Amino acid sequence: MEPVASKPGFLKLKTSGIFSAIKFEPAIVDNVKSFMEQTSSSKYVSTLKLKQIAAKLVQFKDSKGHVKAIIGELFGASDVKVVHFEEIQGPSAMLTISLSYSGGHLFNVSIDSVPAVKLTYWPEIASTWRTRQRHWPTPGIVETIVQDGCHIVLKTSLGGDEDNEWRLSFSLAEKNLAKHRSSIQRESYFIVKALFYAHLKMEIEGQCLPSYVIKTIMMWACEEQTDSFWEFNNLVDIVGVILEKLEVCLEVGELPHYFIPEINILEAMPGQLMNECKVKLSAIKKEPHTYIPSHVPAIQEFAATLGEKMEQGLQLVKLIKKFTKL
Repeated sequence: MEPVASKPGFLKLKTSGIFSAIKFEPAIVDNVKSFMEQTSSSKYVSTLKLKQIAAKLVQFKDSKGHVKAIIGELFGASDVKVVHFEEIQGPSAMLTISLSYSGGHLFNVSIDSVPAVKLTYWPEIASTWRTRQRHWPTPGIVETIVQDGCHIVLKTSLGGDEDNEWRLSFSLAEKNLAKHRSSIQRESYFIVKALFYAHLKMEIEGQCLPSYVIKTIMMWACEEQTDSFWEFNNLVDIVGVILEKLEVCLEVGELPHYFIPEINILEAMPGQLMNECKVKLSAIKKEPHTYIPSHVPAIQEFAATLGEKMEQGLQLVKLIKKFTKL
């Protein structure tokens, strides 16, 4: 691997010996064989070609109509129609399955397939995450996450080489961290994310504030705040502190990446977009109870109900994934 100069977290994969080092899933070996042959004459592994191959590999197959039958039974429809299409979005190949019947459209299910290479070690550029002082998570959890390693995915830096660049991905670490949040931390994150989609997810100059900003703000808040902060403050006050941190980041135009602080997540965000988000945040802070439900038991009950609905939805997605092949 070769780091991209002045682009922390981005790198290029040299072709020399790379395919003997990577363990491919048996089901896709034949599909990447021609790609491997084409790439062997190049210096770097082409991310653009890999994306194109991934888009072709993602397929939805329901030749016996199992999905149609189950969806039809759930919605009382005998004429369920399934339409699917594939497209490349950022580092992923997205498969969208649209379900409808004579009475109208039912819903869409989108499945992202992200070509990735697993690193069995923790990258040096993220070494400070392992050793810095924190209130969360515990040292034991930190070591477990470090031992699990991370991935590299097909993502280009701002103004970078679209054909050859990869980016370090810590999504596995983020999932593990999410499992170790307290109940009040989970509820706080749920509310902040809901506020984000309701009031901050606006498009200006062709760009939106990415949801990853909220995830990052929350991870920093969990790390920096003491146990007593989460234990003795009410939910509205906790959300207010998290939103205030976001407001400060938007004010200075800088939000450090949680694992690689040298990366500024807000680097490419238009100034007007950040200003508009600050205006919305200011309104929420002035009248928090207008935007944030203040009755904690009601929030907890809603979150529990949402959890049940999400579980039902996940079961449906798992069913559809059975008929989706990569």
